[in-house]
Amino acid sequence: MKAKNKVIFLVFSLCCISHANAFNTVYKCVDKRGHTTYSQDPCGSTTKVVGLSDNTADYSFEKSAIARDKAKIAVDKADVRARRKRSREAAAANPSRGSFSIPVPPATPSMITSCDPGGCWDNLGNRYNSAGGSMYIPTGGGMCQSIGGMMQCH
Repeated sequence: MKAKNKVIFLVFSLCCISHANAFNTVYKCVDKRGHTTYSQDPCGSTTKVVGLSDNTADYSFEKSAIARDKAKIAVDKADVRARRKRSREAAAANPSRGSFSIPVPPATPSMITSCDPGGCWDNLGNRYNSAGGSMYIPTGGGMCQSIGGMMQCH
């Protein structure tokens, strides 16, 4: 079965190659009235072979730009890895300087811009669904309270 497949592939390949070569020659024919036609077959004594020019697009610029971009990305990745390594080494050498915490300031209350029976909207476009009374549930979860037209979340 494998030999049969090889023979079929060989015959198919030869057909494709000969078919492709058939289109490499173009003939220019001029009839008695002076009409010019072009054909892949010779047409008589007035036949002239027309040379074909290569009109394949040149993508060498794009290929070099892609290669340059890939090289820059590789350099950038190597630079990031080197910085991370230096940072880890510095943190290991000075454990007291390695980590610290900064107190997070409380969230600034947002201004309520409009309300409907289901909840309110603030000036940042956030939705707060009513939980009863002055309590609201923001779309991200948690609890908020409406105090004087401002939403204070906890």
